[in-house]
Amino acid sequence: MLHAGEIPLSLFNISSLREINLENNNLYGSLPDEMCLQLSQLESFALSNNHYEGVIPRSIGNCTSLQELYLGNNSFTGILVTLYIHFILLINIFTVLILLVFDFTPHFIIICICGFA
Repeated sequence: MLHAGEIPLSLFNISSLREINLENNNLYGSLPDEMCLQLSQLESFALSNNHYEGVIPRSIGNCTSLQELYLGNNSFTGILVTLYIHFILLINIFTVLILLVFDFTPHFIIICICGFA
């Protein structure tokens, strides 16, 4: 477990990673622009409750298997944060409608990314 400091950039080059959980580790810095260029199998990325700042990289769209994204209680900024929040709200509404109308749980997980500056 990491405690304080930055995430080593080499972590983002391990193409077989499926989960990264670095919550509550007093980490700081910003996410690298190329963070998801090698992480096509990544399903879960958790970085909540740290001291990260800056924009969420557009390359996060390359994490095509991503199902869980926990980024709350950091200081992320930018338009991508706003788009993510609106997207999550829409997906949450859609999920509630599916549950009410079809009475089943969809095979994806909805994540709240709140607590941004």
